[in-house]
Amino acid sequence: MKKTTTKSSKKKPPSGLVKTKSLFDHLKAIYEVQDPNYFNTLTESDKKSYNVYMLNRLISMNPKQLLAVAVIQIYNTIAPELHYTFFINVIPKGKQWNEYIKARDEEFFPSWLIDRIANHFEISTKEAVDYLDIFYHTEIGKSDLRKLLQLYGTEEKYLKEVGV
Repeated sequence: MKKTTTKSSKKKPPSGLVKTKSLFDHLKAIYEVQDPNYFNTLTESDKKSYNVYMLNRLISMNPKQLLAVAVIQIYNTIAPELHYTFFINVIPKGKQWNEYIKARDEEFFPSWLIDRIANHFEISTKEAVDYLDIFYHTEIGKSDLRKLLQLYGTEEKYLKEVGV
């Protein structure tokens, strides 16, 4: 006789211990639960895990929620209870999936390319990276970047290296 076991999708803490809510548990409460008495049910450790800054960051990954996040961020010292209440009254109830946008690697563009753009436009290297992001966003932008680099006599092998 074959034994079948079922795996629980959630890990349970060892007996006697209560698992503290994670940031994503709080996010789920904002999107799906929307209980006005949510904070009354939280333990002290659950309340400490409610991070207003990080929740704003996660909620802002949804373009439809940017305005709401912009409004609430003005009040950077808002109490977590008020923060939660604001969002449950603004965000429609239901499951949402927000793609988390990671920071780009610092070394995404070669330093010579960043320096060339910074010198040409007389801007900082940080702004030059932003300019390069814009250039690479469209085929026309890549073509314009290629022409600009050719003005400075950039060799073909370097143009290929940076994909223009």
